[in-house]
Amino acid sequence: MQNTIIKAEQVGDRRAFILENQRTNLGSNLQPTGFFALAGQTINVYVEAGNSGKLPTMTFTQHEGSFTSWKETVPLKEGKNVIKVPTIPTDSNYSKTVTKGGPIYITNPYTADEQGAAPLIRIEGAEKFPLMTKDTSPEAFKKEVQAFAAKVFQASKILSFSFFVREVSL
Repeated sequence: MQNTIIKAEQVGDRRAFILENQRTNLGSNLQPTGFFALAGQTINVYVEAGNSGKLPTMTFTQHEGSFTSWKETVPLKEGKNVIKVPTIPTDSNYSKTVTKGGPIYITNPYTADEQGAAPLIRIEGAEKFPLMTKDTSPEAFKKEVQAFAAKVFQASKILSFSFFVREVSL
């Protein structure tokens, strides 16, 4: 279990812009965090925000789930948030038995003018996975992917990830 500080993006409400200007139902405000958690797990989320009262939300997703039931959003407050990762219900559109849980996202539909300083978010108790952002160097990302692949390979005695690990090591 790892933690890191994530700076919430302040690009405004992309979803509303797309719906309004491009007349399409594509796009979202979800910002990946590089963390995932299992349903029922308790995590701590620390939020440091300005005085605007405009706070981001956290979206928990079901990695393999129905298109009608794949996420649940939880409001965040300033300071420490103790969150039990929600179990996202299965419905008739996808009723296979799967491990409950998935990636965690931030939604922050505000601009710097609306919010002031960008909120800083720290997640404890969730697992980290490789995530490349505009601030990540290719070398650092490659090392992160290699370490993650090795961790997955060690954790799984049933599946063979040797091809993946070999390819990443090049």
